[in-house]
Amino acid sequence: MKKWLLDILKGVVIGVANIIPGVSGGTMMVVMGVYDKLLFCINNVFRQFTRCIRILLPYIIGIVLSLVCMSSLIVGSMEKFPLPTAFAFIGLIMGGLPAIMAEVKDVKRKPIHWAAFALAFVLLVGMQFLPESGDRDLTTLNLGKVLVVMLMGVIASSAMVIPGISGSMMLLILGYYHPIFGSISPLVKALFAGQWGDVGMYAGILLPFAIGMVLGILGISRLIDVMLKRWKGLTYAIVLGLVVPSPIVIVMSTWQEQALTLSSINVGTVLASVVTCALGVLIAAFVMPRLDAKVKESDK
Repeated sequence: MKKWLLDILKGVVIGVANIIPGVSGGTMMVVMGVYDKLLFCINNVFRQFTRCIRILLPYIIGIVLSLVCMSSLIVGSMEKFPLPTAFAFIGLIMGGLPAIMAEVKDVKRKPIHWAAFALAFVLLVGMQFLPESGDRDLTTLNLGKVLVVMLMGVIASSAMVIPGISGSMMLLILGYYHPIFGSISPLVKALFAGQWGDVGMYAGILLPFAIGMVLGILGISRLIDVMLKRWKGLTYAIVLGLVVPSPIVIVMSTWQEQALTLSSINVGTVLASVVTCALGVLIAAFVMPRLDAKVKESDK
């Protein structure tokens, strides 16, 4: 039960990360030390169904809980307290970097690894300068729009699996972030209110997106699994090239999305950001590893 609750909590963190543009769910998986495990289970879910579902289920529950219960809260937090919220995730990433480095401590560094790291770093930062598309109207759907929403699910989930790449940022750039994530909270409210017409409308948006996400996760995770087995050093060089600039990317995307200016930042905002960043580091570097260790001890 303790392990389940901890895994659900990790799933919540992954889900919240996927809501915020610029924050990578894949990065959070790496930071919390569950990336390889989840990747294995996704790739072997049909071969070792019972075992993999038992491992994946608490994470899925956590992700769904975060999307249903926290999507409007997180989006609202990003709007009201953009920098403190962003720096909380920056702290999580910084606190988890030592764990990532430990994965490659025995790997011999080669020039191709440094080149891959630099290329991934430049590409991730460069993506922030791509122009954003306008919002898309999904209140009326046809077959063409359903296929496009499904494609958005494939793109978002592929980016989610790759550490450092933000699926929600990709949706923001393509103009589908607000139409899709903005449908989650209204769907839940419509369900409780019994407004079945609205339920059908919002489900018509989210269901094709969910199908696309499943297809994208299954496809890209298999590719990454092969890369980790054959070219571990090169793969982790790319992963680090995507994870290391993530704090820069989060600040850039938050600054652009919330239209922040230097005059809008005060001492209180700076202090709050320092505190949330420190809490993020503390959770990733000390709290999560100790909870994991205690759970493993209790299992023994």
